[in-house]
Amino acid sequence: MYTTHPDAESALRETLALARRSPFYDAHLKNAEARSLAELPALPVTTKEHLRRSTPHGMIAVPREELWHYHESTGTTGEPIACWYRKEEFRLMGESVGRWFPEWTAGKIFLDRFPSFAPISFCIESALQLQGGCHIACGNLSWDVPFPRALEFLRALRPQIMACLPLEMFLLRELALLLGIDPRQELDSLEMAVLAGAPVPAAMRRIVERDWRVTVREIYGSNETLFLGASCARGTLHLDTRLFVAEVLDPETLHAVEPGRPGVFTLTHLGPKAMPLVRYLTRDMIRVVPCACGRPEPAVELLGRQDEIAEYGGKRLYTSEILDCGYRLAEAHGSRVFFAVLRERDVVYRVEIEGGSRAVDPAAVRAASEALGVPVAAQGARRGDLLDPTALLRTPKIYKPGQIADWRKPGRKPASIMEALLEWPKMSLSTALAVLGRIVRTGLERRRLSRG
Repeated sequence: MYTTHPDAESALRETLALARRSPFYDAHLKNAEARSLAELPALPVTTKEHLRRSTPHGMIAVPREELWHYHESTGTTGEPIACWYRKEEFRLMGESVGRWFPEWTAGKIFLDRFPSFAPISFCIESALQLQGGCHIACGNLSWDVPFPRALEFLRALRPQIMACLPLEMFLLRELALLLGIDPRQELDSLEMAVLAGAPVPAAMRRIVERDWRVTVREIYGSNETLFLGASCARGTLHLDTRLFVAEVLDPETLHAVEPGRPGVFTLTHLGPKAMPLVRYLTRDMIRVVPCACGRPEPAVELLGRQDEIAEYGGKRLYTSEILDCGYRLAEAHGSRVFFAVLRERDVVYRVEIEGGSRAVDPAAVRAASEALGVPVAAQGARRGDLLDPTALLRTPKIYKPGQIADWRKPGRKPASIMEALLEWPKMSLSTALAVLGRIVRTGLERRRLSRG
């Protein structure tokens, strides 16, 4: 059990009393009691399914008049979960984020590519409001700021910091190279890349830092929990246990695991009040690791989602391990782009390779197999078959909804509301043939892989 809250015992009692005001915890904790941190494991755990069944109002613990923000989980692993916050939650998160990133000060420009419906974007904005940095909200799901426009922002506005999903650093680089832009020369204002939303294994961090000449920092959180931690100057992720009590539990027995052993990250809030969570199973697998940075907060390795663990006999593979091997394998072939296929008996990495030869280095494949501890196969793919950067140029342009089109004027002549709302880029014949060829080749590879 881990916490660095200065008065954790009283904060825990306040959280439990507040949580019981919500319809869910009024029933869930009816026959359970914890008067101290030592007694916390006696309380039942809270699961994502509990939150789903309580959506939209069952977790709210404060009067409706205090609510300020509503968000939902993405629903990638089930129905979306309703998340409610007070204004004070974001102030608290802003102060906490600011303690980890004191460099976000006046004069710094922050390009924020996290979707606006994800509360982490508002946690970042709150930190910048407190510290003086300039926030550019341009989430990657916004049609107003597609990937080409984000590159324009990087060139024209010259931000020092960019926040995005880890893979986006590679998407933007591939698109920049396609357009003849050298990220290290023409997009050289960046000093820091703040990555979140997926594990950032060591090989990925090293490649991004070299490709972009930036410092990579992680930020960790979720819609239902808000900010959970960040990486230190050494690059190690730490949990911000001033905000919660952390437990690392065996996913099957729900007993605490020893430090260094993988377990599911479980938290009890000590700060948020709109919908405080008690012994919430995040389903994120973590491992407590040593770090010499000197910070009191526990250092952890984020391994991936509990739902994504791949079992091979007695061997468990975590997302971070599969990604790390993939980036090492791609890097050995001068590439950044790969795709992993988990089959019954092996892991197949498909790696984009430049040039005419599609041969994969057997030594690199053996190294990947030894690192994972399971059989590994690899296939070379032509550039663009796994990631087609030209697709990033084909996002639609969106206009305000309208029901009137003046065809007397030059320009577009829509004949329906949908035509007035959306304008899809036109593909040349060569681009259409290239897209069709990639679809056919991928279909053939899928059939070959399924026979493996």
